[in-house]
Amino acid sequence: MNPVLSYYRDVTMFNVGFSIIIGLATGIFFSLIIFSTIGVWVGLKAYNYIYSNQYYIYYNLGYSKRQLLAKILVLNTFISLLLLLLYYFFIK
Repeated sequence: MNPVLSYYRDVTMFNVGFSIIIGLATGIFFSLIIFSTIGVWVGLKAYNYIYSNQYYIYYNLGYSKRQLLAKILVLNTFISLLLLLLYYFFIK
């Protein structure tokens, strides 16, 4: 598996959990907004807390924390925009 996708999957696991909890309280629209903004930081902090030694593997593969974070932000923003468009056109 691609190392960036593996990192994305691990960080997004925490992000999705946080976004679902927020979504239960506020609704799906705010859940999607949280997924692309604050949820990324929550997922990153949880990943840093639990898997902090894994960054050595990514560094040895040529990825810095900044590069990984930038790729995650771009992916989450793209996915959130697609989901918001689907929400706007089909649910609302």
